[in-house]
Amino acid sequence: MRNKVFRKKSNSNYLYIFFEETNHAFMAEKFFKGAGLKGKLVSAPSFLTAGCGLAWRGPVETEEEAKGLILENDISHEKIMIH
Repeated sequence: MRNKVFRKKSNSNYLYIFFEETNHAFMAEKFFKGAGLKGKLVSAPSFLTAGCGLAWRGPVETEEEAKGLILENDISHEKIMIH
């Protein structure tokens, strides 16, 4: 039997925004979609834990705009990181 090797699909990094509460994650997703940001809510990777288990993942290039929307709309978040 072969051992399965899990590899990252590409060498590109992603922007992850983690939330303490699920409703904050859904609220952020709504504002991000409205602003045309590419990304989606995902289960937080186990090596990058989040309070509610959800994170928004998008292209690194969206970091500044995403941060601006979070501040502008007073969305509570746990942390923002690139991985």
